[in-house]
Amino acid sequence: MSEDGQKVLIEFDGDISTSTNQFEVKKSNSKLTESSINLWKTLKNWLQKGFDASKYHGLILLTTQTISKGSLLTKWDDLKTEERLDLLKNIYAKALDNSSKKSKVTKIMEEVLKNEEDLMQILPKIKIASNQKNTQKLIDYIEGNKCLSIPKRYIKNHINSLIGFIWSLSPLENKNDDLQSSWEVTYEKFRSLVQASASQYRTEKIVLKIKEEKEIEISKYQDKKFIFKINEIGYQEKHIEAISDYIYTLDHLFDNTFKYRVPNENIANYKNDLKINIEAQRSIRMRISNTDKIMASQTFYDETMISTLTPLSPEAIEQINLSFRNGLIHLVLEENENIQWRLW
Repeated sequence: MSEDGQKVLIEFDGDISTSTNQFEVKKSNSKLTESSINLWKTLKNWLQKGFDASKYHGLILLTTQTISKGSLLTKWDDLKTEERLDLLKNIYAKALDNSSKKSKVTKIMEEVLKNEEDLMQILPKIKIASNQKNTQKLIDYIEGNKCLSIPKRYIKNHINSLIGFIWSLSPLENKNDDLQSSWEVTYEKFRSLVQASASQYRTEKIVLKIKEEKEIEISKYQDKKFIFKINEIGYQEKHIEAISDYIYTLDHLFDNTFKYRVPNENIANYKNDLKINIEAQRSIRMRISNTDKIMASQTFYDETMISTLTPLSPEAIEQINLSFRNGLIHLVLEENENIQWRLW
């Protein structure tokens, strides 16, 4: 559902319906076998007299179950209509051979197969979507992939508000419509709620993480250009601090919420400003420095690291700190061969 005018109908022709497909949703930890009751009850539902299969392009069994290894159901989508019918008949015959008494599922098989003409009408439309995410995994997926603009601590509130909205449309919640068993969610209403909810939580600015003290393996970074440039000015004692800031900054740049809230062009423009400033400051110092070049270069490095902070995306970030800004500086030196600390 991704366009104006679309809607999802719940308990209308079954579990879930759209303008093109009807879904029967099953949640089970068991394997989906050829004689699974979930499969045969679904087929039976689609053959009910009140169900008009002609309205739908697809009839989809959506289940958390995994199809058993070696089961012929694994090839279901590749089978032609006649082959699907033969498969169902063979499953029924096998079930009868394996039991002297008809089980519940065998009786359902019999009902499904007794009207071959109607069955042949729906068989081409049937798809089996197995091994689907269970409720918790689906929520985890939504939290990790569909809520990138929302601060992490508010994601559950955001999702709960959306679930609450959908549930509020249910006849069980609608006291004025007791006779109606089905309900619908329109794309326009759902999109409006998503936007309103997300906007509510997006108004809070990102607060940069507290920098944690971590064990740094300097040897892993010896080949980095920004480390080589620090070595050029004999400032090896700055390795741990520089690497720590570099890692701290990259952690933010790769964070999904940060990436969504802070446009790439803002980061690029900020890094370019840092580059221009370092180049200008270096040029000035090279003209006026008459002291020891190594000492002057180290002073240039230190003063750059404690220089005044300038805002980055103030509409999204509460305030940047020295560690983040300095990590960006090291990233600039890593990416630009000609940017140096040495004043010669």
